[in-house]
Amino acid sequence: MKAFQAMEEHGVYHMRIGMVTPDPQMAQMMQMVGFQPSETTVANGAKQVVMHMTLASSDSPTPDDWEIRAVVKDGRMATLRSSPAVPRILAKADAKFAKEMEELNRMAAKAAAQAAMSGPLGWVSAAVTAGSTAVSDVMAAKLVKSLHEMFEWQCRDAPQTTVDHSAPPPLTDLTPLGDQTVDGQAVTSFQFYVKDKDQFRGPAQIHILKDSGMPMRIELSDPMMRGASIRMDYYGFDKGDIAIPACLAKGQ
Repeated sequence: MKAFQAMEEHGVYHMRIGMVTPDPQMAQMMQMVGFQPSETTVANGAKQVVMHMTLASSDSPTPDDWEIRAVVKDGRMATLRSSPAVPRILAKADAKFAKEMEELNRMAAKAAAQAAMSGPLGWVSAAVTAGSTAVSDVMAAKLVKSLHEMFEWQCRDAPQTTVDHSAPPPLTDLTPLGDQTVDGQAVTSFQFYVKDKDQFRGPAQIHILKDSGMPMRIELSDPMMRGASIRMDYYGFDKGDIAIPACLAKGQ
């Protein structure tokens, strides 16, 4: 707890969370479903989470790589969806709307011409038809615009979460493992279990950096995970850079 408190007070860090498995079949399955590590950066009072995934494409035999980026600052959140597939998706959507609007306008013009030949009441009908066509054009443009905006920064209030700081952490059976070297760094390690309702998950190991007293890695394994483990690496305590979206910077 002191290690994480020191990290939060430091105010700048990175965290990568992912799954590690020695099983080649499980590793291949994870790759097929697009499971990739997520990256968290905390700096200057802001927090950023970046997730990557691979999703099957509806119009291409090749899956598309996607990135979801979320930035939280001062109680507001901004999210962005991006992918190399976005230009293709938008181009196809624009072409589809253009084709639909061309057909709709052609039918509306035909109806207006026929109505215009019916005398004064026909002219009124033609005007209404033309007005409806214009409204349809505007609505279609809004649909296209909303589709484009899906792939731009979207800002809103961040969801409010409450944490009961008086409740003890759900950790049990803490066992010191002594001083070790992990990835070339001197650490002090401990093992523990996590109480999840009426079950105990683990074992988990935490490695604390000896030079700074901040966490370096947590690794949780469990018999239910079939040899895989969840790994959380903490690093980059010296620098952090988060680009604040304009809608957050302006408080929109």
